[in-house]
Amino acid sequence: MDDLSKEDGKRRAFVYISGSRGLPFVGRYLSTKLEAEQFLLSRLIKIDLDNIDVSIIRPGFIYSMKDKPVLMPLKYVVDVHAAM
Repeated sequence: MDDLSKEDGKRRAFVYISGSRGLPFVGRYLSTKLEAEQFLLSRLIKIDLDNIDVSIIRPGFIYSMKDKPVLMPLKYVVDVHAAM
């Protein structure tokens, strides 16, 4: 991000895809996503880049229609784990 110069006067967009739920057997997945969000936001403040619009998206469980039959049981596990 340090390379994004204010000199050209262009506004830029940066989209970070985070997560709203983690898999119970994938250790630090969600915590590292949240750490990355905090780093990104603190870095923008530190280097004072006001020409960048940052969006952080926290989607739920993502799957394709092709993978839906296989992944729906896993989604159930994730939903149950998140509710605990």
